[in-house]
Amino acid sequence: LRQQIVSELIAHPKLYGLDLNKSGKFELKIMSQEGINLIPQAIMAFSNLYNCKVIVFEKRRYPINFGEDNLPNLCYLNSYNSLHYNLLIKDNVKIIVNNIEEKALNINNISQNLNLISPSPLILSEGRVESEVNLKNNETVNLCNKNLNKSEINFKNNCNILANMENTACIKKFENNKKILASMESDTLEILVISSPKLIFNKWSKQEISIMQRANAQLKLLKSFITNYPPSDARVIRCKHTPNLELFLPNINAIQIVENILVCEVDIGLDTHRYLAIVPLDKYIQGAIDIHLSHSHCGQHVLQNLLRETVWNPHDWRVIKDVCHTCQMCQRFKAPCNVAHPGYKKIISTCMPIRPLVDRPGKFATYTR
Repeated sequence: LRQQIVSELIAHPKLYGLDLNKSGKFELKIMSQEGINLIPQAIMAFSNLYNCKVIVFEKRRYPINFGEDNLPNLCYLNSYNSLHYNLLIKDNVKIIVNNIEEKALNINNISQNLNLISPSPLILSEGRVESEVNLKNNETVNLCNKNLNKSEINFKNNCNILANMENTACIKKFENNKKILASMESDTLEILVISSPKLIFNKWSKQEISIMQRANAQLKLLKSFITNYPPSDARVIRCKHTPNLELFLPNINAIQIVENILVCEVDIGLDTHRYLAIVPLDKYIQGAIDIHLSHSHCGQHVLQNLLRETVWNPHDWRVIKDVCHTCQMCQRFKAPCNVAHPGYKKIISTCMPIRPLVDRPGKFATYTR
């Protein structure tokens, strides 16, 4: 798919509004390789075709903007891996409030813009994206300075929420207040979406994570420790005197139990606020090996991007280097390198180098890989 996109953009750059010189075409050819997440020229072509500014959300803190600010349309895209370019939210979403005869509210097809005060993309693991903004139980909606719960809102019935309100006194007061009706015709309908942190399992399911944590003695001890000691200085002091839990000391106050799963809370106060399920080290290594093999022996940087939502401790990145440096298949095609830890078995390959170096004229040097 990447090769088809790159070939089409190189063959017809003017058709997609791209100005590619010789160096630009060379950079575009490089983007056809597997493992590179984003093709900027493809996003720019999308922006030119649909005359919209594009905001791309990757697995990073800040989004990437394509297109000028004065374009009429605004689109949010998700780019998680090589294949996913998914439409998230489109600007200027319109709703129509039909006639409501039951409560004598004469609102004749008022078309109002739906403005999201702080839009947050609902990005799931493995590149899956929510198709629409789902209001959760803890989310509130401010409509005409009136707080309404999720059960009182039904967008599928063209917002017939006013007809289902239980407080008739508020409805009569709303009917008699003509200023509010007049302001509804001109003001926008503001919706405040308060999203809760997502619980992320990455390549595992919730049941698999639960089985892993129940089978690991260290995580069972950690779970009972988190239950007995709330986040405070006392938890930190107690953790220092528990030898088996010293590994979790730097993040001990960020570890919680959510849905009976041990998680670590990261990026508090940011748009990427989430819960990462804690995985035992042996399962994490096996998962990294499985992803490494299933993605054509991808390198450590690609593997790091694929496992980014699983890592909660910076020291876990060492495992990725170990997986790539100790793979016998990869070592046949890479230059000799030292493994990250001396405890791993040294890999020696008898495969001759593709381009042997000349030690002296007429003689070849001997190598061990």
